Amino acid sequence: MVAGYRLQRSITGAEATAAMDELHGLPIEVPDGWIGEYEGGGTIWVAQVESEEKAKELVDRMTAAIDDGTPFFTNLERSEFGDLVVYSAEGGGQRHYYYQLGTQVIWVTAPPGDEGTFFHEALAAVR
Repeated sequence: MVAGYRLQRSITGAEATAAMDELHGLPIEVPDGWIGEYEGGGTIWVAQVESEEKAKELVDRMTAAIDDGTPFFTNLERSEFGDLVVYSAEGGGQRHYYYQLGTQVIWVTAPPGDEGTFFHEALAAVR
């Protein structure tokens, strides 16, 4: 449970990485992953890659694409939580947060109206 929202579905391994590829419309070379779908439209995506450099590259690519302008995301923001840099953007009526944590790239889609609480609890759970 995250911020009072129950986990409705969990996807792991090859099924999760295939969903990540499909979401991006191309293979993003993620060897392992986990996706948690929560009540209220919240989702947590965890992509496990082979190195911190690869994780940084993926975050940098997403940030550049959003910053250059996409039809999906707007209002890109950068925040710091201690030593962790977190980016956020709006899209599809929701707030999305993403960051690198070692060899993982984490993307959190917060339920509308409960963005801060969901993100902060997800951050604590995935950290």
